[in-house]
Amino acid sequence: MKTIRFALFFSSAALFLFACNTPPKQETVPQDNNDTFIDSAVSRSQDSMIIPNNYELKFKSGLEYKLQNLHTALDVVRNSSDVAKVYAQALSIQGDLNESISLQYKKEKIAKKDSLKSLFSNTCDTFAVKSKLFKFTYVADSTAPYFLISNDSLLRLSKRTKQKDDDAFFNLLTEIYGLEGVKDITFPKWIVQTTDYSGYMTLGDNTATKILTEIGAQRAKETQFKSQLASIYDDLIDAILTYRKYGKSKSQIIAELEKIVAGYNMITDEDNDRISQRIADLKTGIKDKQIEYNCEQGNCHYE
Repeated sequence: MKTIRFALFFSSAALFLFACNTPPKQETVPQDNNDTFIDSAVSRSQDSMIIPNNYELKFKSGLEYKLQNLHTALDVVRNSSDVAKVYAQALSIQGDLNESISLQYKKEKIAKKDSLKSLFSNTCDTFAVKSKLFKFTYVADSTAPYFLISNDSLLRLSKRTKQKDDDAFFNLLTEIYGLEGVKDITFPKWIVQTTDYSGYMTLGDNTATKILTEIGAQRAKETQFKSQLASIYDDLIDAILTYRKYGKSKSQIIAELEKIVAGYNMITDEDNDRISQRIADLKTGIKDKQIEYNCEQGNCHYE
């Protein structure tokens, strides 16, 4: 673990370096094994702003360099390819951030000390604001600290480019998870949350059809977000094939599944076969004992 001050990356001194006519010599720090990584970090002065109460966030090794790169990359975004690279960097950083603060939260037993938890939360909030991309919150019934990537910030970033593929992708992401949601803590639009950890699927109201249609349309064009679109597609198809609680009736669910199967460029041939089998199973009722319908009317049970 490397102890750093969270303000290190965003101090006024650090920002001044970027405005100099003769930039400092670039660090020779190993890059991520990721061809989407923007290598734009420069050396930083160790003289950083001291935050109130001198409280520090303790980040894992290498995270300082990633944060320097991200902050610089945000300032040089020119096209949707740059936006995609920033997003890839943010996703990588998000994992490191959450690993770091989770370890610190447990090691310092912050949950048991109200004053320390308040200081920890304020420090994380301030860091998130200065990062320009992250938001801080608590998850798991408010027991675990968590940094999420703000879809709202990404939408604003995409509007700085002339290309439309980044706008389309982040509009879709926002439609599915909301302005501040991510899939590991937020139920997607095709699931209606009913308890802290469960819900029912909206299949039958055309939500799945609309999302699959939009994914297909974006993937058919030139886009910098093919892998991210594929991830959303896989999540939705998995839910279609495996979910056991539905808000609508069986007939409504089958009707939408048949529409998806009949749709053009919406799903792969393999998934067409798998969904066709799902339709056949629902029609015969062979899996009715495993499935609950009409959850909207309160007919479902939750653990």
